[in-house]
Amino acid sequence: MASPRFPPTVSTQLLKLAALLSSFSPASATFTIARCCTLAVRTEFSKYYEEKFPWQVCNFNTDINYSTNETFVSITKPLSWVKEFCPGMQLSNTRQWLQPLATYISPYIGLLLLCPMGATELDDAVQSKPWASLFWTAVAKLKELASILGDPASAISGAASEIYADTVALRNLSSLPEERRRARWVAALAGALKFSSETDWRRQGPQSESEALLKGTNSTVKQEAEAVTQPYVDMTGEETSRAISLCMSARASFASTILIPVVLMLAVTAATFYDARANKGDKDTGLALAYCIWYSWILVPAVAGNCFATVLSPDLARRAFHKVMVFGEGEKVIVPLRDRHVNNQFWGNWLRRQEDRGGKEFAEFRQALSRDVWFWVGMLAWNLLGWCVVGVACGAGVAIAWTTPTVGLGCRSFNFLLYGILAFLNTCLQVLYAWLSVREGDKQKQATTKGSMLTRVTALGAVQAVYWFLVCFNALAVVVLGTVFHLVGVYRTCWCDRITTDDSVMIELNSKTAEAYDNAEKYWISTAYVVFSIMTLICLVGVVFRQVISRRMDEWIESEEGDEKEI
Repeated sequence: MASPRFPPTVSTQLLKLAALLSSFSPASATFTIARCCTLAVRTEFSKYYEEKFPWQVCNFNTDINYSTNETFVSITKPLSWVKEFCPGMQLSNTRQWLQPLATYISPYIGLLLLCPMGATELDDAVQSKPWASLFWTAVAKLKELASILGDPASAISGAASEIYADTVALRNLSSLPEERRRARWVAALAGALKFSSETDWRRQGPQSESEALLKGTNSTVKQEAEAVTQPYVDMTGEETSRAISLCMSARASFASTILIPVVLMLAVTAATFYDARANKGDKDTGLALAYCIWYSWILVPAVAGNCFATVLSPDLARRAFHKVMVFGEGEKVIVPLRDRHVNNQFWGNWLRRQEDRGGKEFAEFRQALSRDVWFWVGMLAWNLLGWCVVGVACGAGVAIAWTTPTVGLGCRSFNFLLYGILAFLNTCLQVLYAWLSVREGDKQKQATTKGSMLTRVTALGAVQAVYWFLVCFNALAVVVLGTVFHLVGVYRTCWCDRITTDDSVMIELNSKTAEAYDNAEKYWISTAYVVFSIMTLICLVGVVFRQVISRRMDEWIESEEGDEKEI
């Protein structure tokens, strides 16, 4: 007896149902977005079974060919469904975390380490203990790195301010007398050292003031006292000129400080761009591009921070000018980029004193500076311009992450947005902190009561505490931890695609949908090109100023060599 035969349509459905049942996996299986997508298709099996199996719709365990313009059907589910059935996260495999780490994160770390950093010489007691010295040196370096990452706008502003100060100080040098030229070069080359109340030329006198008081008559005492206050120990200027030439000769080459690191950085970034173009519609590739763009602001302080005269070596400048200059407490402090704007004002005032152009004594100038409203408004404007550079990078990262399906505010776009907001707050707080620091130094000697002094110290300490808390939070929690979450896969979850309290919001579960492919062509790649073009142009402006300053150095060295030949 022949076996019964089912109609073709029924047999086909039974075959697909058997395959569907066999595809169920244990509850303990590793979570993936594709698995969640397959589960979503199963809930609407009748909608898709005529064309493909659920795992074929979602490309489960199948490599997607991104070289074609083929797209896949959009699979969406409400956020409430996602929270119930897809609560896990998809951890990154080796390729997913190693490729971005090697392609653009490591080069950015290298550029970050090229940025000039502040430093304070350790106490003798600490230096005598090797392990303690090593520990506190590392802490100081980490603090400076956190400062640049947490308050990037102030670092960019400080680098730009230093370039501007050097350019102004070194203009029209040929028309100035020799002693004024030397003073300007000292201010430019030693400008990274903190200017203190004791910073000035070494005093000249045949004997100490105490010896002058013990010897001779009143007229002799007066003559010796006047000799003690004479400005130059190097009356001929030979020692000063020798120190200037020494600093200039030790300057690093353009290729080693800027050209090679930046070219390598652009090369690996180009690889990221190529990957984004070759994998249009891939969510992981689009989000990797967003992170690459987000870090792009690091190019500016890395390049601009190596374009002014003081980048030669602040420690070398301190040693070279030790015989002709007294730096006082500022001798042990290299000013970080965030404080260069204020420090440059004190060096500029010192130059005006040397040139009889209305320069004031240190205490008098500090008092006038603390009351100069327009200077602090201008400093805020400088910092906000620096923040615009960071804002462009953050905005581009938000735009790419926002338009990566699911379209909307997700964990990554929120991470970029939060960084930009905190960077704005930090750069404004830095201006307030700098003003209170100058004001505190001016008011310390004027305090008449313990209570008023305590109030000022409390105000400065409170702003300092808030500033450093936000800086460290922005650097460690937002940048470092946010990057680690991206690399590990903590953000690769269904619910993290959209931050909202509305459980009816639809979450995209499939890859290379028509929306993702279109957004890649419209927003991802074009935004990346625009942002990197802006950063490159800003860096080129800094390089031009560097070449101008380097030309001034070459002219000085040529003139000194000519003088030696004449002798």
